[in-house]
Amino acid sequence: MYMYIKSIPFVLTGDSNDIRDRHTASIVQGSGIGPYLFIIYAMGLKCVSSYNTILKYADETILLVPQKSPVSLEEEFAHIIDWSFNNKLTINTSKTKETVFRRSRFPNKLLPPLLPDIQRVDFIKLLVIYLSHTLFPDQHINHLLSQCNQRLYFVLVLNDELTF
Repeated sequence: MYMYIKSIPFVLTGDSNDIRDRHTASIVQGSGIGPYLFIIYAMGLKCVSSYNTILKYADETILLVPQKSPVSLEEEFAHIIDWSFNNKLTINTSKTKETVFRRSRFPNKLLPPLLPDIQRVDFIKLLVIYLSHTLFPDQHINHLLSQCNQRLYFVLVLNDELTF
């Protein structure tokens, strides 16, 4: 069994012909209420099938579609695109990624077809966790070790500077 996951960043856009009304804005970055505003704004976004799940946080939306779903990923994604158009949002496809979770020996020829303009990746970062397409923790552990090494080096350099 495999699942799809998409990270879908939305951008709020104006659709007026007046140059003064054409603007692009997104949820205010770094604000305390920004994530809550997006969740309230996106409450109307629902899946077509009850088998599928949409998770929303800040300006990011995650779509999970299991292999056995009666509605394909393409149909669910088209539904999200329609919803975003009707709500004056656009999807930033350059930041949208797709991951197919599967066993490590799963043949690539059996993978579903690629979605247009969406990059398929082998791992994805969700909040602070790196998930690989096989769900092995290697990528996340390597990232944590790298952070530890950087911080340890910083402490050592700081210690040398303070012990003149």
